[in-house]
Amino acid sequence: MRQPLRNAGVRASLLVFLVALGLSRMLALSAGSWQGWALFGVAAGAAGFNVALTFHRYRMLADMAEEIDAILHGKETLQLDKFKEGELSIL
Repeated sequence: MRQPLRNAGVRASLLVFLVALGLSRMLALSAGSWQGWALFGVAAGAAGFNVALTFHRYRMLADMAEEIDAILHGKETLQLDKFKEGELSIL
C-alpha cells in the first residue's frame, strides 16, 4: 500500500491544492505585485506540506501493516515494551 494516490480523499485534496495553486498563480501574474506572489508562495508551501505529511502518514501505515503481517504469520513476535500508552501503533 505504498501508493497514496489510490485513495480518493488524497486525490481530492491534491486536486483542491492544484486548483488553489493555479488560481493564486493567475492572481500573481495578473496583479504583478509582491502580494500575489506571496499568496502563491503560501499556497505552494501549504500544498507541499500537506503532500509531505500525507505520504509520511501512508508510509507509516504501510510499515505498521507489514509488521502486523509478520506477527500474524509467525515471523516476528510482538514486543509491547517498545510501545507507549495510547499510541496508534499498538493497535
